[in-house]
Amino acid sequence: MSTETPLRCVPADIEALFGDPPLLSTEDPNLYWDMFDRFAEFVDPKNIIEWLWLKDIVDLCWEIARLRRYRALLIERERESKNAEIDYAREHAGDRLCWMDKLKRPQIEELRNAPRLDTEADSASLLILQYLGTYETIDKLLMSAELRRDRILRELDFRRERVAPLLRQKSDELIDAPADAVPLAAE
Repeated sequence: MSTETPLRCVPADIEALFGDPPLLSTEDPNLYWDMFDRFAEFVDPKNIIEWLWLKDIVDLCWEIARLRRYRALLIERERESKNAEIDYAREHAGDRLCWMDKLKRPQIEELRNAPRLDTEADSASLLILQYLGTYETIDKLLMSAELRRDRILRELDFRRERVAPLLRQKSDELIDAPADAVPLAAE
């Protein structure tokens, strides 16, 4: 387990089962454990199964956020790369073309005035032309993580909806039982 931030709310025996969080070296473990603590405070797990489900949900939420960042970074990084090529071509249009001696003055000016990629249409064309396959792969991973998270949440809902009435029924049976049917501590 990461020694960066101690968990404030997890019982020690359950914390021992968790192991290290699924973080990359560039990700902050304090942010992960803060997220975990917020979820735990909100959900208030009642037993080991709920703690393990909570850990799975937090891990999946972390993964979902990471994949969403990757999707955006994929396009942004390509845009930065293409803009660097455009900037270089603008700065060195005359130098590069003088020795080539193949392009005329209008072609040099066209290179110098080439627009940077900074619109939604530019983003769309980068996605479609360069990275659609990679984007689709990330999207499938994202969809898988969201489905796994949703399945765990449904299971947690089902379990709590199912267990609560059983506990209420058992409690009512004990409360409504005749006084002589309830064992005394001295017996």
